[in-house]
Amino acid sequence: MEEELSPSKKHQLLSWESRLRIATEIADAVTYLHNGTSKPIIHRAINCRNILLDQHYVAKLFEFVLSKLIPLGQTHVDADLSSWYYGSVAPESKRIGRFTEKSDVYSFGVLLFEILTGKRVFNILKDVYGVRVIGQVENSWQEPNSEVLMAEDNEEDIRVYLNANILKGNTVQLMACAELTMRCVQMNPEERPSMIEAAKELRRIRRILGESKDRNGEYDISKEVNPRMPKLDETEVNNIEKNKRLYLEVNIVKGNTGQLMACAELAMSMRENLEERRWMMEAAKELRRIRMF
Repeated sequence: MEEELSPSKKHQLLSWESRLRIATEIADAVTYLHNGTSKPIIHRAINCRNILLDQHYVAKLFEFVLSKLIPLGQTHVDADLSSWYYGSVAPESKRIGRFTEKSDVYSFGVLLFEILTGKRVFNILKDVYGVRVIGQVENSWQEPNSEVLMAEDNEEDIRVYLNANILKGNTVQLMACAELTMRCVQMNPEERPSMIEAAKELRRIRRILGESKDRNGEYDISKEVNPRMPKLDETEVNNIEKNKRLYLEVNIVKGNTGQLMACAELAMSMRENLEERRWMMEAAKELRRIRMF
């Protein structure tokens, strides 16, 4: 995703609708890591370099080499910072090497900041603080806390910078997403939302379509449609679903009938429409329930 984040000669800037969808997909993935298993998994490397976009621009979070399990009964894990990404680490993690789910929320907030502005975090830090960017020699001085977006006394400066550099798109969505971003990068981890709260808020923001005009006029839903994907009317969508169900019933393997039917219904619930699709956490719980048949 790193190349698609900022416009260049090779890559056109992704539409705001695509960026918002990608942010929602990553939020769902991190929510599953935090809530979908018996032990929460802290990714620790949520960064645009660790997000792949497939041919349909569907986001995939990868690179789990730094990930850590939080042991049962514990609320955090202590881990090394030597391989950590510049600008994305939460203040408390940078200070004492302690990671919680809220550390991932902070990193996700930095990613949202990049998505909203089309700028990489090291460029944002340079603009805000005048810090030296790794590999460069100019502006070699650094301010305290210059490797984190939010310091104790600069929230208003960060908010002004975000509003001044925000990309074009649906104004109401952009403002709501900017507010979520500011909540995610709070210095105090207790003031940040949980990842599931952030994911739910992004889904709510995505539903704000047609309620306001974007900066160029009326909102154009065609911007979100991938040119590789043909448009289907409701009848065609229903026929495809019926054919999928029929194929599944004919080709299903032998086994426990109750479990097979429940799994088939779960498979059919993974719909093309993102808003109608189950969360991974819900799917995992349903599979556990089916195994107890």
